[in-house]
Amino acid sequence: KEVKQVEGVDVNIMLEGLGGNRRRISGGLFIEAPPRAIWDVLTNYNALNEYIPNIAESGAVLQPNGKIRIEQVGVISPTLKITTRIVLEVTEAPYKTLTFSKVESREFIEFEGTYSIIQTADDRSYLEYSVEALPLPILPIQLVQGKIKKEVPPMLAAVRTNANKYHALRCSTLGENWMEDVPVPVSTSYKKRIGSSDPLSDDRPRYRPARENDISSYTLPGSASPSLPFSSIAAGLLQALIGAFKLLPGFKGLPGDD
Repeated sequence: KEVKQVEGVDVNIMLEGLGGNRRRISGGLFIEAPPRAIWDVLTNYNALNEYIPNIAESGAVLQPNGKIRIEQVGVISPTLKITTRIVLEVTEAPYKTLTFSKVESREFIEFEGTYSIIQTADDRSYLEYSVEALPLPILPIQLVQGKIKKEVPPMLAAVRTNANKYHALRCSTLGENWMEDVPVPVSTSYKKRIGSSDPLSDDRPRYRPARENDISSYTLPGSASPSLPFSSIAAGLLQALIGAFKLLPGFKGLPGDD
């Protein structure tokens, strides 16, 4: 177990081997905002790319079975426009846990985990993140481990920063008891997007209704075809693979990459 400092805040991080190339990565940090504010930030699926590092696009669709599918897109090489995608199915237990599992991915055989929110005795919250991942054998596990450990703390710190901003904004516009006045968020009803000029508007994009047995229904709006499966960690895995090639004699790297 290690402690990393990000934006002046301690973030706990731990990497465990589960046999073979399967790994569990977990981390956590204290957040001054209440669980409700953290929940609203985590479930703003269509705007996660606005504040979570390494996520270029994020979209979500409510499925006929009531579950949510999230598609996230990350950029590996901006110059060559190399991207990676993952589709996750999410199960919500409001204000407590957010569980996700892989539906499609080009980088992972297995990828599932949980966000847990715990109210502490000192009016703070503790956000814990845990994921179990089994990357494809082609990806060098040592480089993968280092990349994942590097990505998780900034991601958790970003959630903390925006949950605190969101809570402060709600308090300034609706008062300290805003959580009692704003309806409980559900899969088809979002509240204010951070940075909106209207504190009371419901201006987050709504889920598009999925058709029965339509496996392509989670394609991001504007896509010409169903997307291939990303997360910031998935992007990290491909970056690790590129890093491995850079270690080979005579490899000059990708044009435009640092």
